[in-house]
Amino acid sequence: MYLGQYLIEKKLVNEKDVLSSVLEQVESSPSVLRIISDLNLVPPAVLIGIVDASIKAQKSVSQILLEKKLISTQDFEKVLSEQARQTRTLSEIIVEKKLLNHEDCQAAIEESQVLDSSSASSESEGDVKTDVSSAEDGDDEEISWAALETLKETGAVPEEEIKRLEAKLKKKSEVEQPPAIEEKSSEMTLDLFTTEFVTLLNENRVQELKEKLNLLEVDGLDSIDQIFNELHLLTGAAKMAGLQLFAKLFESWEKVIESMKKTQRLDHSLISEGHFMLDLAFSLRNGLIDFGKESVLLNKLQLKEKYLDNMKKAILIVKKAG
Repeated sequence: MYLGQYLIEKKLVNEKDVLSSVLEQVESSPSVLRIISDLNLVPPAVLIGIVDASIKAQKSVSQILLEKKLISTQDFEKVLSEQARQTRTLSEIIVEKKLLNHEDCQAAIEESQVLDSSSASSESEGDVKTDVSSAEDGDDEEISWAALETLKETGAVPEEEIKRLEAKLKKKSEVEQPPAIEEKSSEMTLDLFTTEFVTLLNENRVQELKEKLNLLEVDGLDSIDQIFNELHLLTGAAKMAGLQLFAKLFESWEKVIESMKKTQRLDHSLISEGHFMLDLAFSLRNGLIDFGKESVLLNKLQLKEKYLDNMKKAILIVKKAG
């Protein structure tokens, strides 16, 4: 169960203070645009053009940057790391505002996680999520206000949709009605880091990675560093979003690529299995958008056997490389 909802249901902290803390948490998470500007990774004039392109194309700033290749994968990884470092957890804010002492807050976290496990939800106490399970549990209003602020800042959804959601939430606040279940098949149900991951793992990137895998037979492993860097970026983004399924998959293939780099010998099964892995990852990515959480993907999409089989084959390739 989401920590904010737990605190309200158990009457440990009143609704207004929880919502205020959630909003403070969102405000502590700087936008990708802000971090890129602070780190001087892209010239100011280019950044202004990106904002304009983002508004016109109704895409996030991250998506425009990556599609136009205006930032390297290494620099974008720095941006995500800095974003995670600067984002505070809800529990930290609750304690800082003296709404609960540290011991009581820790006990609430542990109890909410027990309830979380029993309901097969994998959300952590520090996340601001708006997936379907959250809506069904009745925390749509508290979380969605926070998520709405995040979406405004990232530009992840069109302005028209932002206004529609804002009007809907204001109406709910005024009449104090229980929240309705939101549709699940939209990226607005994903938190900030998961949205960044979904943006990174787009169709163009998958296709480019496949092409780079194909080149291994032609260029004598010259493109292997590029493949490793791409997988490393995806692994880092998955970990940042708490997506263990994706992180383990990409990490296992980082080891495959690393083994090829060391031996300078190409295992030809790497190419076919690598293609399969990328298709699998993209199917899981689309499922994540549809279902809003990672824990249900393998069963819902009936991909458990294929996932485990691909992981085993990655391990075998590494063993063969010695």
